Parts: sequence; C-alpha cells; structure tokens
Amino acid sequence: MKQQKGTDWIGEACSEIGVTSPFGPEYSSTNAPEGWQVLEPELAEKLATALRGRYPVRKVIPFARREDSDDVACIVVQDPERRTGSVLVVHDYASPGWEVEAEFIDVATWITCSLSQEQPT
Repeated sequence: MKQQKGTDWIGEACSEIGVTSPFGPEYSSTNAPEGWQVLEPELAEKLATALRGRYPVRKVIPFARREDSDDVACIVVQDPERRTGSVLVVHDYASPGWEVEAEFIDVATWITCSLSQEQPT
C-alpha cells in the first residue's frame, strides 16, 4: 500500500479489504459513541505505524480511541487469527498477546455495541 496524506491511505486500505472507510460522513466525531473520539487521519496514520511496531502479528487501521483509556478501535487488515474487516478494540501498550479487549464483526456492530455499552458475545 502506498503511503498517502489525509484519509486517502485509509480509504485505499479499506477498499483493498472490501470494507467502508470509517472516515466517511457517517462516522464523524459528532456521532461517535459516548466515550470514544474519532481519530483525525494524521493521528490514525501515526497510531497505525506505532501499533504495527508494538503488535507486529497484525496490521490494523485505527479509527477511534477511548477518551478514558488506551483502548483503540481498529479495522483488521491482516491478522492470522481474525477475519479481515472485523473490528478489534486494542488496549494499546498491553503486552503482546493480551492487547485485544474485544472483537466485533464490523464497524456498524462496534458502533451499535458501543452505543449500548454492550460487549460482544
């Protein structure tokens, strides 16, 4: 994937794996679930690089961060144990192997569960 400025790289990565980019108009900071902040594209790009360094087993696209913790919501691009396009909530800085807090089938399910404060089954 070619590194690009703005949301282009995120949209391209999402397109490659067949999922909708969370940086479209339906996923803005004004309608993010309570307690979550939608990441600005530049921060998302830096965080994606940092997460690849800390957790090299997976490649993800971070798109939101909890305001009260180090949890980051990410779309899976490549992971040996998870479906491409699913959403992981990664507890950043946790020891490798202990970082996944929750997993959702897609962004819409993450939003629904986050709005209702439910955890996936």
